[in-house]
Amino acid sequence: SSSVSVAAADMTRSGESLMGNALAAKASNVIVNAVAGDPGASTSIKIRGANTISGASQPLIVVDGMPINNSTVYGGGNNISGGRDAGTVQQSRLNDLNSNDIESVEVLKGASAAALWGSRAANGVIMIKTKDGDAGKIKMNYKRTMSFDEIHERIPMQTVWGQGRNGSWSAGYAESWGDYIPDRSGGADEVSTGAHFISEDGTFTQYKVTTKNSKETFVDSNWDQVFQTGKYTQDDFQVTGGDASKTFLFSYSRLRQDGIIRGSLYDRDNFRLNTKFRLSDMISMESKASYTYTNSNRIQQSSNVTGVMLGLLRNAPDFDITHYKGTYVDGDGIEYAGRHRGYRRHLAERTHPTYNNPIWTTKEQQAGTKVDRFMMTNEMTITPDQNTSVVIRAGIDAWGDDRSWFFPIYSSGNRSSGVFAEDALTNREANYDFIVRRNVDLGSISLNVTAGYNWWDRAYNRTSFNISSFLVNTDKQTVNVNTAAEASTVENSKLFIRSGRTYGLLSLSAMNNLFVNVSGVSESHSTISDPYFYPAVDLAYQFTDMLGGTPLSFGKLRLAW
Repeated sequence: SSSVSVAAADMTRSGESLMGNALAAKASNVIVNAVAGDPGASTSIKIRGANTISGASQPLIVVDGMPINNSTVYGGGNNISGGRDAGTVQQSRLNDLNSNDIESVEVLKGASAAALWGSRAANGVIMIKTKDGDAGKIKMNYKRTMSFDEIHERIPMQTVWGQGRNGSWSAGYAESWGDYIPDRSGGADEVSTGAHFISEDGTFTQYKVTTKNSKETFVDSNWDQVFQTGKYTQDDFQVTGGDASKTFLFSYSRLRQDGIIRGSLYDRDNFRLNTKFRLSDMISMESKASYTYTNSNRIQQSSNVTGVMLGLLRNAPDFDITHYKGTYVDGDGIEYAGRHRGYRRHLAERTHPTYNNPIWTTKEQQAGTKVDRFMMTNEMTITPDQNTSVVIRAGIDAWGDDRSWFFPIYSSGNRSSGVFAEDALTNREANYDFIVRRNVDLGSISLNVTAGYNWWDRAYNRTSFNISSFLVNTDKQTVNVNTAAEASTVENSKLFIRSGRTYGLLSLSAMNNLFVNVSGVSESHSTISDPYFYPAVDLAYQFTDMLGGTPLSFGKLRLAW
């Protein structure tokens, strides 16, 4: 089957903080794209391009022989339908891995991928092997990595036309088709006293503008209050040692990342312990366990009135977003504290500003995610002779993902009365394998026969809480108080999947230039009533070995079914 190996050194040299992004441009026909610029954001991986319009195209991820969960889960709704995840980007579970723990990566593209790993491998397989310990004296290694991220290019925005329409300046309009700013007289704007806005720190007061005189624009300063130089620091510590009969490796990694959008962050701590024991000449055992904790905050994005970009790009060039929160004082002197000020509402005179002020989005709203993940694989290998091996493997992959979304009172749109939501997600996958392999050498022909059985079980649960219409304007984030009973919702979703799979694979190599793989799989699935069988065959011929004197260094014809 078509496969390609990726060296661990190539991934670490990429300078990427995330395992998924580190695979980019490392193998042909493997397309890797970061879904967004948020730190820790999910990564899209496709092998040989998309093969479905609406279904999943992501490959199966296998770590130390155990398929792991790499889903990007949206709780309480999804990005398309506008649930509470709308505008935020979640993590893919592949990025829970520390790339410095990886020894090798192999990408399987061909037919035997599904034979070895079942129907979940229809889009290919990425096989990851983590490092083993080194025999000898105990060795310790420490490495620090620092990286800085800059926006490659700013979106060009005009600075000569003021807020308004038809060549006239006017506050409150969405468009910036107003007066020609260079033609203004300069100096202070003319205002009418009465209703006004006072910033939260008391240093700024805004009255209603009657004549716009100032030529000052704020495109650059507004941009700089939203974006920054992103950076991350990663500390890796590793201890390894052992002797001829046993080895161990312990590693700890600490990643701290601030995104290019102010307020976005991604923190990750990885612990790993890998051990290997040779019990006799025939029997060896190994155990690989890891724990990962991540903490992140997401910033609302997309075409979203509570997002950062809509309010920033539509903001008038002559409106300063600095003083985004404060007190509105009406004409009778009545004060309304904590109001949200934006370019459509210069005085914060209404309960929401139509579009969020971008600083409100980055400082007042929260979209936090905390993930605990534990993975463990135990494997016993029995080798009765040099050509035969029996592998017995058991693994578990379990994670808990706690998420919260907080929109304070006076946020834009239908969240102006306040929204707080929590999702508690758990996922547990167990995987068991029994595999027998036999190699036969017939001179110029070699055979490899593999037969095995796999059992896989998954249990997923999501519990969601949501409150809206706050009774009190507060920053306290809880579902227990601050709303009427009818403004509270609770929902639960469960998913259980189980499969059993028996498979066989025959690989033949003749004269080192003809390669044949034949496989068959019988799989039973809890979501499908009857077992199903799927065969696969692929044939490859390396023709350059027979040509002689050709300028081609390598050429191979491949046919797969």
